[in-house]
Amino acid sequence: LRLMPPLWAMLLLFLPFILTGHHRTAQLHSWTMAASYLMNFNSAFGWGQAYAFFHTWSLAAQEQFYLLWPLALLVGIRRHPKLILSALLVFAIIWRTYLYANGASMVRIYFSPDTNSDAILIGCLLGFAAIPAIWVRRLAAMWPLWIFCDRRRAGLLCETSGCATIFGGTPTGLHIGSSA
Repeated sequence: LRLMPPLWAMLLLFLPFILTGHHRTAQLHSWTMAASYLMNFNSAFGWGQAYAFFHTWSLAAQEQFYLLWPLALLVGIRRHPKLILSALLVFAIIWRTYLYANGASMVRIYFSPDTNSDAILIGCLLGFAAIPAIWVRRLAAMWPLWIFCDRRRAGLLCETSGCATIFGGTPTGLHIGSSA
């Protein structure tokens, strides 16, 4: 919901150009898919061209999650959330593998919510996980270091800044992305 005002500002800004430009019907279809948060379905199932609003597929996936997650909690995921979410995660992976093995397009597999739900399901699982408070404090204390710990510089920067020692390891034991 926090991204709805900027999305609608962009959509309203583009609407006069769409209504007066070429390919009006196709562009209006793309605009409608973006406005209704269905661009991921549009892309996955080939309902029409995405044109300038293709990037809104990820917003659509997030908004669909925000609408379905409270309903899922009310309907019954409250009883055994870790088990149900784990089963859904395994099912999504098996379903994606089945579709891939049977010739589904990569566009279908990547953009469809039934095959591209891993990250959201893992995030939901982590939400139910009992993470020890000491880990939360350590992660919170080192968050500024994450900005500098990318794959190219992880070996040098993390070893010298102490990322490894925060977690009780040794600086030489941390080799994220390094060749050592």
